[in-house]
Amino acid sequence: MTLKIYRDPSSASNPHLFFTKHVTIDWTIDFNRQVLSGYCILHLVANETPAKSSDFIILDTREINVKNVSFEDLKLNFEFGEKNFVGQPLKISLSNIPNLDSIKELALKIEYETSRDASALQWFEPKTTLGKKYPYLFSQCQAIHARSILPCQDTPMVKFTYEASVSVQKPLTVLMSAINTGKEETSETIRHKFAQNIKIPSYLIAIVSGDLVSSDLGPISRVWTEREMIERCAWEFADVDKMVKEAESLAGEYVWGRYDILVLPPTFPYGGMENPCLTFVTPTLIAGDRSLVSVIQHEIAHSWTGNLVTNCSWEHFWLNEGFTKFLENKLVGINQKSELFRQFECIDGWRCLVEAVKDFGDKSPLTQLVCPLDQVDPDDAFSSIPYEKGHSLLFYLEQILGGTEVFNKYLRAHIERFKGLSIDTNDWKQFLYEYFSDKVYFPTNCFKKFQRSSFEFKSGELAVDWNAWLNTPGMPPVVLKFDETLANQVKNLTEKLTNEEIVEKETIFDKFSSDQKRELVSQLLNQEPLSCSKIDSLNKYYKFGETQNSEILFRWIRLCIKAKWEPILQPALKFVTDQGRMKFTRPVYKDLYAWNFSRQAAIDTFLKERDCMHKTTASLVAKDLNISS
Repeated sequence: MTLKIYRDPSSASNPHLFFTKHVTIDWTIDFNRQVLSGYCILHLVANETPAKSSDFIILDTREINVKNVSFEDLKLNFEFGEKNFVGQPLKISLSNIPNLDSIKELALKIEYETSRDASALQWFEPKTTLGKKYPYLFSQCQAIHARSILPCQDTPMVKFTYEASVSVQKPLTVLMSAINTGKEETSETIRHKFAQNIKIPSYLIAIVSGDLVSSDLGPISRVWTEREMIERCAWEFADVDKMVKEAESLAGEYVWGRYDILVLPPTFPYGGMENPCLTFVTPTLIAGDRSLVSVIQHEIAHSWTGNLVTNCSWEHFWLNEGFTKFLENKLVGINQKSELFRQFECIDGWRCLVEAVKDFGDKSPLTQLVCPLDQVDPDDAFSSIPYEKGHSLLFYLEQILGGTEVFNKYLRAHIERFKGLSIDTNDWKQFLYEYFSDKVYFPTNCFKKFQRSSFEFKSGELAVDWNAWLNTPGMPPVVLKFDETLANQVKNLTEKLTNEEIVEKETIFDKFSSDQKRELVSQLLNQEPLSCSKIDSLNKYYKFGETQNSEILFRWIRLCIKAKWEPILQPALKFVTDQGRMKFTRPVYKDLYAWNFSRQAAIDTFLKERDCMHKTTASLVAKDLNISS
């Protein structure tokens, strides 16, 4: 049993000596001190490189108080390395272990507690929850925050199973990214037990605790949230089991046992997080009309691309998100029973890609598909680039390699080939060549140096410029064409609203899907700034500011700020205060900061709300507003 070693500049760990195969976790949640205390046992397997007594096991940590490290009954010496932006390596000496050269497995027990400032954890006092009665905790370990809740090899190249036992005060519930295997109660506490028997990377460890209730959605799914929201959430996500079945038709068997959904407090920084068995989602998906469930389709797709087949490091993040976005758009088409809806989503994604490249600058290495992260925190590199540029590459390959039916078979073969593994772009590309060996030439050294190789059809008429796609900043080398049937309906109305006086709501608007309404505001946003009188008319007749659809409201707020329509200031500040989804919060804060009229109000609002925000969101918004930490 060996582990393939990849480059990962975001981890100090050394799995070339020993790598993790299983983790045992024992935690007590202390809401008063806002820490997790207890121990973990790392079950390690010797890799190909022989370990010497002078060697160290190096684990990633961040702000963790380690009290003791032991192997069997033997206490081991340990020290911390130099602290940097990715944390502080924990170096465990192997010098006390006898017969080290003959040991194939190690079980290291590490007793510790987390810091109050653990970057993976967000704690809520009762007054900040919906019920106002009990505290609340949730974790977000992606990308490199698992090291703040347990010492570990915090790199996605290492995948392991885990079991956990977590004690919390009554009557609070605990959930994890695993199957619940029972609980033990005392007069004051409940100890919840969990098992995850499918190998996962460290960033998929997740925990939540609070006054949570659930509602069954189907045979394998239920939704969890605070009791004040449960009915709305259960209605919004009622079709989840059907969506899992639709995903199975593309990607193969769903192997995780449960697909539960947790609707988190509004400060959750992402649309969703694909924690196995328990997807975390933002309450901004609760639109009242099921119009935003494509985020759930994205997280369901991660059950195969990301969770089963995993990027080996964050430099290859597109292998997680590009593939998942590609599957998501296919699932939208299946769900809506029309390829037109898939194509419509592709058009919106291309626009997001254009905006992201513009935001970073088309020379920025962070716009590369394979993104160099030396001395770069993966959180700082996070954007829609790996999602949409990765999707674009796969969409292009589907077009030139035989179309949808042919490529769907390849997708399933890709998942079957790599399930349970972590891979890099070269691994992906090599299998692509193998699968389509009847269609392509094999250039010299194509597997060794994927950066410079290209493949061609036997006709010699088409080629893929791998260097331009994978390692060149900016937009893709190919401008993709999508079916614009649904988009043109929106385009025609956009032109009319832009060029003509608005005296009533056009009847076609009420026939639009929610996605088309979102697209309408997007197209208006991409025009030259509208006049304030035009915004007044749109507000009067189309009432975008009253929508419960967060995607539409987000674009409307940005449209109004761009037009310098002053009445939008308070709704915009309320929007960034009521929720903390980075996709929404950062652009709106940036827009407010760029407008002299709203700059100080944006700064003042952020400083007032900062302590209530998720740590990752607060850190990045501070940078956006040029506020020092």
